[in-house]
Amino acid sequence: MRQVLAILMAGAIVVGGSSMANAVDLVSVCSDLSASMDNATVGMMGNSARVDAAVGRFQYGTLGITPVFDPWSQQMTTVPIGFDRTWSNGIGGYIQSDNPFYNPNMMPGPTYLPMVPVYPGF
Repeated sequence: MRQVLAILMAGAIVVGGSSMANAVDLVSVCSDLSASMDNATVGMMGNSARVDAAVGRFQYGTLGITPVFDPWSQQMTTVPIGFDRTWSNGIGGYIQSDNPFYNPNMMPGPTYLPMVPVYPGF
């Protein structure tokens, strides 16, 4: 920004002679400034997403529930917190387990599909 002001104060807006070189410098500096601002904006958006996820985990954790995506209804729902895996049967029932080898589809009955956590690791 200081470079832009210095070029403007030096009369870079006047086209002709050596001022043309200053105009080229001004365009280069403005381009660099624009790229820096774009990078800062992308960084802030990434931070915002992380903050939103942390706030969501805190709010849901306080309530003792966790949001999951139900593959049957294609919608987000909530289930009690504290289990690594949750399966839905498509008619409102679900099974939760911490056992990595458990498969609810080994028993006769409805087919269960795994529900996907909205906040992985939560």
